[in-house]
Amino acid sequence: MTPERKIVLPGGAGLVGQNLVVQLRRRGFTNLVVLDKHADNLAVLRRLHPGIVAECVDLAEPGA
Repeated sequence: MTPERKIVLPGGAGLVGQNLVVQLRRRGFTNLVVLDKHADNLAVLRRLHPGIVAECVDLAEPGA
């Protein structure tokens, strides 16, 4: 897998997901998208990793 490929992490703002983001960034991956329903966790993730896309969504609910 090349570092510029998009990686989507559903539920990625929790403890495991945030640690996975650190490991992926260390390996040179830059195109990361984190989806999570917990706005507070996403705020922490955005502050620590400003270069990634972090969206507040609940994947259990229908949406656009």
